[in-house]
Amino acid sequence: MASPPTETPEGYTDYYPDDLESFVACEKADVRAFAQTFLPIFYGALCVSAFAGNGLLVFVLVRRSKPMASADLYLLNLVISDLLFASTLPFWAVYVRLDWMFGDAGCKALTAMYNVNFYSSVFFISCMGLDRYLQISYRGFRGGAGAAAVCAVVWTVSLLASMPDWAFAKLQVQNGQRICLHDYGTEQTALWRILLRSRINVLGFMLPLLLMVGFYCRLYCLVGTQGARAFRLVLALLLAFFLLWCPYNVVLVLLTLQDLHVLLHCDTSRRLDFALQLTESLALVHVCLNPLLYASVTKTFRRRLGHIFKSMTRNKCDKNKGLVKNKQSQQRVDANQETTGAQHCNSLGVREREEWNQLAGGPSGSSVATSTMPPR
Repeated sequence: MASPPTETPEGYTDYYPDDLESFVACEKADVRAFAQTFLPIFYGALCVSAFAGNGLLVFVLVRRSKPMASADLYLLNLVISDLLFASTLPFWAVYVRLDWMFGDAGCKALTAMYNVNFYSSVFFISCMGLDRYLQISYRGFRGGAGAAAVCAVVWTVSLLASMPDWAFAKLQVQNGQRICLHDYGTEQTALWRILLRSRINVLGFMLPLLLMVGFYCRLYCLVGTQGARAFRLVLALLLAFFLLWCPYNVVLVLLTLQDLHVLLHCDTSRRLDFALQLTESLALVHVCLNPLLYASVTKTFRRRLGHIFKSMTRNKCDKNKGLVKNKQSQQRVDANQETTGAQHCNSLGVREREEWNQLAGGPSGSSVATSTMPPR
């Protein structure tokens, strides 16, 4: 997204012309009330799910002993992007519920971070589709050498695409409430909104969607239905991307028409605000859906995860066996020591009795009555 999840302060009022001559107040307190109830809970659940799923995926990827392939490198960067994206959600949850408590620098930094990871996530999904296409189209392609450079380019482009958000995001006070929003200036607000929404529609949706559709169609022409397994990950990424992001981008287009005064009525504006919150929330699901999608579509992840758990279980069993063996060895040593001690004591007793018999004049080795006192 190109803007924080919500920028609407308490009691927010817009003015929309019912005709081109008069303006009426458009109260949106109900929009704000819905956001305060729904969004904090949703953001919290999404953050926990994202860290659990992506954390497991990072664990599997970094446990590899072999050098990381290009597809895994793109996936690792995608997971990092999703984790960074999810780390901003608690701040927005607090903001929606209360107000902005993190200062002007926090407003700029979190808004920019939010958008950098939005763009990088979309771009890395496209890179995964491209990588799969190249591997199938060119059998000898590995892409390991250039994958790191591609990742660096993706992060750079994402940073550049988010620079306007860093520049325009500001802390403001309206009706006694601190809010973090984009301040474009009094004369160019509508123009900048249109430009930045167009940036999302083009860079964040249309271009990646066209690329992935092109990859899928090309792969289908190359392998047909016989090689469905070879490109099912591309198809899954394409479908998930379209279903999650298309509704949000449609709402952005309608908001652009509103800024162009094509859609003018207050009820329409309120419905669009509700639709924006719901479709944006749907789009945010991508931060926890990507690991599930990758795990369910590819056998590689499940096989690696199974090997890791088997290895961990085996190591634990070996450790327990080692402890048992050490304990048994120690018990055998103690038993040997006790046996040796007993034999030593017995031999000493025999020698003492022989010496006693010799002193008493009895035959060597004969049995005599023992006494605690020496003979007189």
